[in-house]
Amino acid sequence: MGETTTHHVDLRRSRRIGLAASLTVCGTMLLVAVSTWALGGSRIDLVPLDIPWPVADLVSVLQFPMPRLPRFSLPRILWIVLGFAIVGLVLYALLTGSRRAVPARGAGFTVFLLGWACTAPAVGAAAIVFGVAGRVYWPDVDLWRMPGMLYSAAGWGLIFGWLGGLAAALTYSITSSPAHRAASPSTRRASWTPAASSAVFLGLLFLVSGLLTPRDPVEVGAGYLNLITFPDPVSGSWYFSEDPPGFVVALDLGALLFLTVAAVVTMTLLLGAAVRFVRPRGGAGGVFMLGWGCTILVAGGVGVLKSLIFLVVDLASQGEFIGSFPYSAAIDGAAYGLLVGWLMGAVAMVAHLRSRPREAASTDLRHEAEGALARRGEMSKP
Repeated sequence: MGETTTHHVDLRRSRRIGLAASLTVCGTMLLVAVSTWALGGSRIDLVPLDIPWPVADLVSVLQFPMPRLPRFSLPRILWIVLGFAIVGLVLYALLTGSRRAVPARGAGFTVFLLGWACTAPAVGAAAIVFGVAGRVYWPDVDLWRMPGMLYSAAGWGLIFGWLGGLAAALTYSITSSPAHRAASPSTRRASWTPAASSAVFLGLLFLVSGLLTPRDPVEVGAGYLNLITFPDPVSGSWYFSEDPPGFVVALDLGALLFLTVAAVVTMTLLLGAAVRFVRPRGGAGGVFMLGWGCTILVAGGVGVLKSLIFLVVDLASQGEFIGSFPYSAAIDGAAYGLLVGWLMGAVAMVAHLRSRPREAASTDLRHEAEGALARRGEMSKP
């Protein structure tokens, strides 16, 4: 059985890691806001540019969090500043709160994924604030506009979240020292059981939400419904409708099954590699955030895979395939992961708590006691 490291990142180091990630993410958002303001004080008008929808959608996501403003005003500026503060504080709190899950040295990949995982929820927490700032005449809450803001926030976190993870991993590496106990991998059961459990649960959610996608659009609450029905059928139709030809139904079911299997395998490998170095004691919070963040990444990747499936089938059928191009499938997946990823995080956390070996936990306690005695002995020397 492998031995899991005993010493976690101390509070001082975790504060530096959280501060570095927060400044990096907020700085990137600020650069986007300043460049948008320099182009006229509002978002780029994409309609006259006559550019393809995939490019227009990508440009719109890249411009988040700058709301579409006809003009600036003091209330709007205050709301925007509040949004940046929420992003920085939430990201800082999540990273510092997960410090007991991170070994003191040798877990750079885990810290990288943890920083990326914490960035998306932090940006999502500020989505409503940026939505309020973007009202036409005065800051106002419009719940019907929130799905659009959540889409943009999830897409921004998917595309730029690696910057927060990179800043966290670099700071973690710079602040480590040879005196810190190096991370050792957990036992196979302790590392892969949480990953496989959350992956299977994600696959079941994919099947349920994909099969129950309604064919006819729903006007009331359509934005919120679209957030939770990923992955939609490739054809855009309901599987059990009588109108589409039989091959479309078979294709949709086959694509859904393929995407589900791909999600389960990728989630298991990605989360398992990250949880491998998580400490058995005090690591529940970190496993929860890793499960949530990996869900966002995997769902976004499934969206890209769905778009590729559409392109292949559309080219093979010479443009006669039923449906429209899923140009925002990756963002749809990221938004889906942002909303339901906490469920996978909870499943991974419970599995982690139940699968951690008692031997590693007792060894962890013994090493911590020895370390405390050694530090006390050094302090007592003249």
